[in-house]
Amino acid sequence: TDLSNIVITVYNGTKKTSDEIITESIRMFAADRAISLPDNIKIVRQEFKKPYTENVPLFFSLSHSGDYTVCAVSSCCIGIDLQKVKNNNRDRSEYIASNYFSLDEYLHLKENDFEDFFDIWTAKESVVKYTGEGITEEFNGFSVLNNTDFVIKEIPFIDGYKLVICTDEEFEAEIVYK
Repeated sequence: TDLSNIVITVYNGTKKTSDEIITESIRMFAADRAISLPDNIKIVRQEFKKPYTENVPLFFSLSHSGDYTVCAVSSCCIGIDLQKVKNNNRDRSEYIASNYFSLDEYLHLKENDFEDFFDIWTAKESVVKYTGEGITEEFNGFSVLNNTDFVIKEIPFIDGYKLVICTDEEFEAEIVYK
């Protein structure tokens, strides 16, 4: 059988730590692909940098919103973002977009009465999780509209949530609920 090259593990209301979720997700991904792992997966965190595994040749990205935590694992660099979609507060959305989005994103949202706000927000967050930069003053320095630098894809998920993955190549994603 063909295996998806990205596996997204979904946790609902879990009490597990981020490291426990990451380790469990990596072990599931590796087991399905006969990838051998060390007994102790070492997750390294540096200030303002994307966490990574020091001793495992796999990539992961973690996000949480509302009651859900998601962890994506892949053999290539990846960024994932999950957002619970809240009622569109136009003033708040316009403030955020005018300060943190690129000009073309802001103008697009303004033309559409900010209806696509969470689509753009989630896509942008997936990109900065992919690059490891996080939300900085450069958050408005790139656009996810007409993007050609990354593969950014919304993954069908639970009603009321947006789930987006960013990576550097086309992919198939599988969702596993825990």
